[in-house]
Amino acid sequence: MTNVWKLAPLLLAAAAIPSASVAQVAMTPSKDWAGTWRLDLRESMFSGKAPKSESRTVEIRGRTMITRSSGETADGKPSQFSYAVKLDGQFHPLVGNPDGDTISVQLVSPRKIDIEVRRHGQRSATAISSVSPTQMTMERHRLPLSGSPSDDRLVYDRVR
Repeated sequence: MTNVWKLAPLLLAAAAIPSASVAQVAMTPSKDWAGTWRLDLRESMFSGKAPKSESRTVEIRGRTMITRSSGETADGKPSQFSYAVKLDGQFHPLVGNPDGDTISVQLVSPRKIDIEVRRHGQRSATAISSVSPTQMTMERHRLPLSGSPSDDRLVYDRVR
């Protein structure tokens, strides 16, 4: 009987885990994500080639983020990609991005997300992105599988 009492703290801790998961599910992204963002090339840092321009439009619908990007590569070629993801860490289609064909976005806090990009099921890039009312930043690590490995800090300013 005394062994059961020794296990009581562990059982209580295990019982608390589902309530923590419920709190995570209830978290919603900040409305600050929504808007149009322009890449600030002066504030951003690239270990590889920097693009000539990029703009992103982000919509938030509940726990879903819809992102559309358009710009110009370092070589002067047009670039466009888009995705619509639930902020649940599951992989969803990534359309038009040279780094990969699927993307996973996990809501860490209302103003912070973790991102993983895969190409043919293999990790090609990771990023952590955060937002304020006027600025969005992304710390991105592109792996050799992306075709252009780099460690970058992208800073976007709100356009609207």
